Amino acid sequence: MILSNMEVLAEIEAGRLNIIPPPQKASFGPGSVDLTLGDKLHVWPDESATSGQPLDLAHPDFNVPNVIDRWCEEKYINEDQPFVLKPNTLVIGYTHEVITLPKHLGGRIEGRSRYARLGISIHATAPTVQPGYRGSLALEINNVGPFVIHLKPRLAIAQLIIERTGLPPTEAYAGEFQGQGAN
Repeated sequence: MILSNMEVLAEIEAGRLNIIPPPQKASFGPGSVDLTLGDKLHVWPDESATSGQPLDLAHPDFNVPNVIDRWCEEKYINEDQPFVLKPNTLVIGYTHEVITLPKHLGGRIEGRSRYARLGISIHATAPTVQPGYRGSLALEINNVGPFVIHLKPRLAIAQLIIERTGLPPTEAYAGEFQGQGAN
């Protein structure tokens, strides 16, 4: 069940759900809260650098953070130096906000319709935020539209939808992305 803005605020006020920095009143929709882009991006090299490089996703030692660390360039953006996202380009960004979900709440990170209509998506196929997750949320920012887009920090680029679990899971999330991007 999706929580309404009133339920999300109640969870925040009770200290069970943490969003740091706290969202402003204007950030809340009826069933979501806007999240903003942080100042760090991981930028993939152009296709010529990775052409022919195999990735064995089934290999027991395969690790996505290691691939990102090896292949991506870490870039920092600011208001005066935005990242220029060209068409057909994918970068990994992170929310400015650090989220801490309790075991009884999960979530989904979704794009905003205003940007989707321009061809900007913020996740490839991974919107789920597991109960117990703590950290910034990764954004797989992809431009499939015709325009060059300037990405600046604090752009309200995504929305978080909070959902209550039927029963809390036996254990909170403790996977490889726990704490990612958290300052």
